[in-house]
Amino acid sequence: MTSGQTPASLALAEARAEWERWGHLGAAGRKLALLAYLREGVLDRRSSARGFAWCGAWMAWAFRHTLHPEIRQHLCPSTYRLSVAGRYTTDLGIGWPYPYVRRPGEAAERITDYHVGHGGLRRWWQGAGPATGVQPGDVALVGGPAGGSGRHIVLVVEVREGEVEALSGNGWGVRSDGSTGSGVVRSVHPVVELRRVLRWALADHDGSLIYSASR
Repeated sequence: MTSGQTPASLALAEARAEWERWGHLGAAGRKLALLAYLREGVLDRRSSARGFAWCGAWMAWAFRHTLHPEIRQHLCPSTYRLSVAGRYTTDLGIGWPYPYVRRPGEAAERITDYHVGHGGLRRWWQGAGPATGVQPGDVALVGGPAGGSGRHIVLVVEVREGEVEALSGNGWGVRSDGSTGSGVVRSVHPVVELRRVLRWALADHDGSLIYSASR
């Protein structure tokens, strides 16, 4: 990161640049771009992209320079897994059996304790329209039944009265060439469509950390 940048602002810069580029790609170029999202955002630590939502891979790709690879691999595949991340749930069924974290050469701590001592916990809003405090760079889970985990993963770029503007992969909205369709798009969502909103903790961007199932 350059001076003055944060993980969120860097991810937003990557997302905006990719939105600009995507709208001018042909079909072959878009296929190659999707493969890059999977390879650079996820597959550096994952042997297969099976079960990884397109929108989750794109969000992981936007955060690829800072967000820990284990987090991108295990917690970005779906809206449900991001709900697990936001609630700090240890769920063996989704492959996140890591309630402990440590720096090399140090004793392990519970992730929540470590986060409290190193910049604060992840921020997590739950329920329809959790707009208070949401800011650009937050990850929003939108659509689907009220009370659910959402159906689509977007990156918030602007918060306005009663709505948020977002960028996402595999979404439906406006491309940079002015057309409306699917792909890397801009979209506007009323706050009542926001099912969950997640802001990564500062420690989530520390690539030196080691995650483990036990102390």
